[in-house]
Formats: sequence, structure tokens, C-alpha cells
Amino acid sequence: MRGVLDADKAKDYPWLTEAATRIWVADITSTGDKWLEARKAQFVGGRISPMAYNYGAVAWPEAGAVDFEEMRQHVLAKGK
Repeated sequence: MRGVLDADKAKDYPWLTEAATRIWVADITSTGDKWLEARKAQFVGGRISPMAYNYGAVAWPEAGAVDFEEMRQHVLAKGK
């Protein structure tokens, strides 16, 4: 998830921060065929992920899950 709405990308792509922009993530509880709107999903840490931020998206809150904004802040902090 490197660069999820980070400041550098927002300068080049102002539409990234607009609420109308849709961001989709795969639901880790499915077989890869279920997609969730990222801003409405919950994110569970401690998962192995392709971009090494170790979050997986789920449709419903689970113990320890965080919302999009909190996950985004963790990703941006780790990327610096």
C-alpha cells in the first residue's frame, strides 16, 4: 500500500484525496473474488502482504482491526 494518498502523490494526482475517488482492496477472507471499498473496510494487522505493510482488508470489524484512516497513517509513517 505504499503511497496510499501520501502528500507526494496528492500533488501529482489531486483526485486521490477526493471522496468520489474509489479505492478497492481484496477481502482477505475470500478466495480473491471479493472486493471492498477501502474507505469502508476494516484492516487487520499482522498479515503478510505483497507490499510489506502487513495489513489485510475485511468487511466487518474484528478484534484489533483499524479503519482506513488509521491504517493509512500507519502505512505513511512506516514508509518514511
